[in-house]
Amino acid sequence: VREHAAEWGIDPARIGVMGFSAGGGVELSGLIRAKAAERPAFVCSIFGPALEDIVPESDYPPLFVAVHADHFNVAAGCLALFMEWKKAGVDAELHVYGEGTGGLFGGGGSTPDRNTRNGSWLETCYSWLWAKGFLNK
Repeated sequence: VREHAAEWGIDPARIGVMGFSAGGGVELSGLIRAKAAERPAFVCSIFGPALEDIVPESDYPPLFVAVHADHFNVAAGCLALFMEWKKAGVDAELHVYGEGTGGLFGGGGSTPDRNTRNGSWLETCYSWLWAKGFLNK
């Protein structure tokens, strides 16, 4: 994507990754193998703990994590991921919702159900991206 950023009118400094469930773990595995210049500008892991041990470097990108507490192993993994980022002094934000409807935070669909307690995760993530300057013009 960065190779074609100018062609597509994309700012290469704002290209990030978002992974859901196992996809969150896959994106994190890719992150730890990437050279610093190849790393995304931000990482969003939605219901996706790391699939292997990660010791973040101080120049890792900011991390946004959202998970629901009623899937204990996944929530514990996401909390550990968040804590590793913080221990390394890297910007991270964690949202733990009290109950959930599945790994995709939308009852299995692609659109969050705002009638559930975790249905606002998309707006929360969007607000985080905006505050970090990744969506501003």
